Amino acid sequence: MTKLNASSTPPSRFVVVGAWVGGFAAAGGLVAMILIALDKVSGGHGLDTYRTKWMVEDNWIGFLVFVVVTIGRQ
Repeated sequence: MTKLNASSTPPSRFVVVGAWVGGFAAAGGLVAMILIALDKVSGGHGLDTYRTKWMVEDNWIGFLVFVVVTIGRQ
């Protein structure tokens, strides 16, 4: 196993900026999906089924429960 020492080069600015942009995009996507779910639930369509990218079926109430449980565990 190799050791990292203090003389190793830090990541380039391009990589750091890319990581920040990707993180903001992921957080924005999560917020957008939460807002869509809240709109669907308040409109009476909380049990409508949707499919994820991997073709897994879920409903909007289930998604909100998942988010609350995930945030609550921390």
